[in-house]
Amino acid sequence: MARHRCLRRPPPGQPACRGQPLVGRHRRHLDTTPLAHLRRVRLDAAHRDLLAADPRTTTVTEIAVRWGFAHPGHFAAHYRDAYRTSPSTTLYLPP
Repeated sequence: MARHRCLRRPPPGQPACRGQPLVGRHRRHLDTTPLAHLRRVRLDAAHRDLLAADPRTTTVTEIAVRWGFAHPGHFAAHYRDAYRTSPSTTLYLPP
């Protein structure tokens, strides 16, 4: 049985595994890419923060930036795709 190239010891100074095998494995096990998975984890954390935040002292932008979303418009679009509502609507939900 042949070993996958990522399981072999790499030459000195070379990375152990290049990106494509990693993306393929990630897609097989989680049905998504590493980048999309990370974005979803960050969106989930931002969602929890929006639900817990006080809208009088916190903004959507603050929470988006806290979780690594540098562009508020992109954050809002990804959030809307994931939760079917805007982040500001979530922020202003009654406790």
